[in-house]
Amino acid sequence: MSDYTKATDFAAKDALLTGVAAKIVSGTEIDDEFNLISSAVATKVESNAGTHTGTTTMAVITGASSITSTAFVGNVTGNVTGDVTGNLTGNVTGDVTGDVTGSATTAATVTTAAQPAITSVGTLTSLAVSGTVDGRDVAVDGAKLDLVGSHSVKLNSKVVNIGVWNMDSTPAVWVYVGVAPLKVRSISVIVMHDNEDIAYNFNAEWWNYAAQTGAKTVAVNSSQQLNLNRLTAGHFDGLGFDSTSINRGFITIQYVD
Repeated sequence: MSDYTKATDFAAKDALLTGVAAKIVSGTEIDDEFNLISSAVATKVESNAGTHTGTTTMAVITGASSITSTAFVGNVTGNVTGDVTGNLTGNVTGDVTGDVTGSATTAATVTTAAQPAITSVGTLTSLAVSGTVDGRDVAVDGAKLDLVGSHSVKLNSKVVNIGVWNMDSTPAVWVYVGVAPLKVRSISVIVMHDNEDIAYNFNAEWWNYAAQTGAKTVAVNSSQQLNLNRLTAGHFDGLGFDSTSINRGFITIQYVD
């Protein structure tokens, strides 16, 4: 691309005296001038539908309705209305309205609802959700997960051995569970037969003995001890539950922090 530079100063010839050879305008001078003009015009870009080849540097592009480039390098200041096809490397300050197909490294705020997927390989420092979190699995690394409702909290579970208990000769036993009464949410007790081949649900009421008396008890006191009390003449008051060498069973207790 070249600019037109005049080769002959034709106006200067007017000041020369008649008879001076340089005052004459020759065909060669005129031909050279037109050749320079032709070369400059041929290498300039058309103002309408022009095409650049190679690397073009532009300080400012104003009023462009469309920019198509395989590698556009520079800053864009102002509003961009239309499609951007290709990779965008750099920061975007302002709103993006429309679909983004591909990956966005950093997004300050995502406002459109029903995003198909937001994946971060870094750390999400905080997340405020004003509605319901709907998902299959929620992994929590902390002491508590607040769920829907002001009284829904994370439940903890622990299993404690009953230890030795001759249920035939001893109606009741105390087992330390380490949970305060107000924090208990559920208790399940499994009683093992002496042969350790049958596990019984101590909480169930499916034994119906006409001679049984008393009240079966499963209760935690302020000392964080669980009281197990079997019925007199009931299912556990007899042979098969009088061993003094086995762990009589297991206590599963659910509690809150």
